[in-house]
This record gives sequence, C-alpha cells and structure tokens, in this order.
Amino acid sequence: GADCIIATLGSFHKHMRSLVLKLLGPENLRLVLLHDVQRATQASLLSWLDQPSIELKEATSSMIFSVTSKRLISYDSSSSDGKLWKQFDAFTRGLIAFPIYVPGTAFYKCMQGRKNVMKILTKMLDERKRASRQDSVDFLDLLLDDLKKEKLLRNEKIALDLLFLLLFAGFETTSSGITAALKFLTDDPKALQELIEEHQSIRKRRVDPDSEITWEEYKSMKFTSHVIHEALRLSNIAPVMFRKATEDVHINGYTIPKGSKIMIDPSSVHLDSTVYKDPIVFNPWRWKWCLQGIHGLWRRGAVMCWC
Repeated sequence: GADCIIATLGSFHKHMRSLVLKLLGPENLRLVLLHDVQRATQASLLSWLDQPSIELKEATSSMIFSVTSKRLISYDSSSSDGKLWKQFDAFTRGLIAFPIYVPGTAFYKCMQGRKNVMKILTKMLDERKRASRQDSVDFLDLLLDDLKKEKLLRNEKIALDLLFLLLFAGFETTSSGITAALKFLTDDPKALQELIEEHQSIRKRRVDPDSEITWEEYKSMKFTSHVIHEALRLSNIAPVMFRKATEDVHINGYTIPKGSKIMIDPSSVHLDSTVYKDPIVFNPWRWKWCLQGIHGLWRRGAVMCWC
C-alpha cells in the first residue's frame, strides 16, 4: 500500500533512518549496546550450562531479542512470560512456508504471530501515550515524539510497522549470522584457535580479566571481524532482496526499465570465483589481505581487489 514503509523514498526514508540511528547508531553502540550485548551473552551462556543441549539458532535468537527489545520498547524478556518472543518465533518459523492461510498450517501460524505481535505493540503504544511524560528512553518514545510533532510519520500504523520490522530484523539476521559462524568454526579448528587466542590476549591485558569489554578492545578484534565477514559471505543470511526501479537504470550496457521488479541474489557475487579465490572455502584470512589490498589500491586511486 501507499503507507508501506518498505516502499518509502527520499526525505521520508532519510527521516526514518535518522530516527533509528538516534538509538542504534555508532554512539549508542559504543556507550550502551556493546555492554548490553556482553551482559546478555554472559547470562545466556550461564543458563545454557544447565541444559543437556540447546537449539543454537533458537537460543541465539532469543538472546539477541532480549537486547533489541529492551532498547526499542523497554521490554524485559527475563521478567516477562516470553509472550512477545513466542509470537515473533511463530512468525519467523512460517515466514517462507507455502502461503496457505488455513488453521494449522505454518503460514497461518506465521500470520497469527504477526497479528498478535501487532496487538501487543499497539497496546504498548496506547499505554505509553497515557503515561506521564518522561525523557525519551527507547525507540517507542522517539516514535511518539515524532507522531505528536506531526513530522513525517503520517500515522500510528507506519510507526508500528517500523517497530515490528526493527524488532524482527534485529534478532533474525544476527542470530543467523552467529549460528553460521559457529558452524564454520566448528569445522575449522585452526580458525577457532586463532579466534580464541585473540580474545585470550585481550583478557590477559586487563587489570581485571572479568571486567566489561571496552570500545578499544572491541575495535582491536581484527581476526574476529574477518571471521564475521567470511561467515556472512558464505552463509548469505539474506538469500534474496527485492527492489523496484523508480527510474530507468543503466548498468553494464543493460537498461532496467522504470517500474521493473528486481530480485537481487547476493550469493551470485559472494560465491563467484572471479571475485573470491576458492569461493566455497571458509577462509577468514582472505579478509586480512583483501582489506590491506583495498587500502593500498585506494591510495593509488583504485578500489578493486581480488580476495
């Protein structure tokens, strides 16, 4: 529809992006989110110790959701009955199911999950509007401020759709990336050992080995970043992306007519042997040389490198 946030363009899109960056941008990552993630990870790892086994994707999804939901809507997963997470989980499980809207099917449960999440978010929004005014503490407050000032958010439906999208995207893609990285590391003892050594060296440099992570430590994790890049390249956690051409696009001698619907396939680049040497091999070290190559080529006025 005309109010679909996926189709937003121009100033409206820039405005929504600025709202998101106020809460999830680099400054908050440094001051707040980094520590939130560390605490959530430690709590999850401790809780997993008492279990004979865990479903990794589900467990990491729940862990990340506890962080993002706290920042977006001040939702405390640990002290709630987990109702919101259960509805999101139902939505996720049926997201790529065959679209038969009949009770009992995965797609029906998916749609019911979304409907129930929207009911919960709507109730939260209504309660927040009636509550006594305080300083902005989460993304819901930012949305309410924007709605009251009648800026570019046209109605509450768009605000709630954006909230739903951020809550979903925040945990689903991140947990998929973590799961893929752990699978690749399990099959590559050499990479796992170098990753362990990088983190152990950081702990050894601390006065208190159990102190919270610092921004400088986070930025020093070079091999960790290589592992993340390589895991995302191989797993392609967003297998396809859909776009619509708002004007004629000319590229490599081809023209994509205005109005065309486009499906982008990242794996066609990520697994292309002309772009990456031995593309199906998990090789985090390729990013060390690639990034060094980019830096050198950039200084010489070029930007391409072969990894």
